[in-house]
Amino acid sequence: MRYLMIVTFVVAVFNATACAPPECTCLCVEPPSEAPSAVVPAVEAGEIVEQGIPAEPPFDVTTYDYETALELQRLGQNAASLVLLERVINADPDYPDVYLWRGYGLQMNEQIAESLRSYDEHLRRFPEDTRALFNAGYAQMTSGNWTSCVTYLEQMLALEPDNGDAHFHMATCLDALGRTEEAALHRARYAP
Repeated sequence: MRYLMIVTFVVAVFNATACAPPECTCLCVEPPSEAPSAVVPAVEAGEIVEQGIPAEPPFDVTTYDYETALELQRLGQNAASLVLLERVINADPDYPDVYLWRGYGLQMNEQIAESLRSYDEHLRRFPEDTRALFNAGYAQMTSGNWTSCVTYLEQMLALEPDNGDAHFHMATCLDALGRTEEAALHRARYAP
């Protein structure tokens, strides 16, 4: 039954967010207008078993939610992805990378303060994750928090000194802080 509800939820989200014209690049996510059970009729667990479908999924639901959330993010459906990532966090707060991808989804939805809290939670667990350090630095930069951006990017560059994108963003922040000589050094390390 739980599996049926999950599938129903995902189908409802896709149906509610699909745009009619194929050229539409809209990333709007609207909540389903009807309860998920109205899309696919609820069936008792016994009836599912009688139809040859197991009552419980043959896999880990938390992993299914996580992988579905990442696929939704790939499709630009960040709001729907965040719903599933929250379920993963509630089921297993130590699930690998869940806070990283939650931070990314929030950042794409321009919820910068909340995304930074999620990145920081991820970094508390995995302090040398250069993806989280870079994303947190970038989020700080887009918010005009130049000093905080520099802090994250310095940590990131200490672990991955040849990352051109990090050098580019570091130069941008250092320029904004008036540290032009340091910015020039980072700009020289950036190779497009």
